[in-house]
Amino acid sequence: MNRPKLELADIFRKHIGDYRKQCHMSKEHYEVFYDILSCRTAYLGGHLEKCDHYGLERSAYNSCRNRHCPKCQSLTKERWLQSAQSQALDQKDVNNDC
Repeated sequence: MNRPKLELADIFRKHIGDYRKQCHMSKEHYEVFYDILSCRTAYLGGHLEKCDHYGLERSAYNSCRNRHCPKCQSLTKERWLQSAQSQALDQKDVNNDC
């Protein structure tokens, strides 16, 4: 999977200094920034992923698991969308039976 050219964390890194000078950040607000900046970096540590079929191994950094993080929530969002679409299609089939 290819890394996007620009990530939210890149924008945060570039502008967080100016932002903090202009705006007060609550503890919760700061934690979200910090988690997104740390997500999938060496700071959070890592693990080894291994393919049972081919025996290939690769190192991967751990995720922050913050619900506001676009990297961490993309899979959750995709699952929710698939479920919502499936439910909508099921409902459409029920309505067509009349």
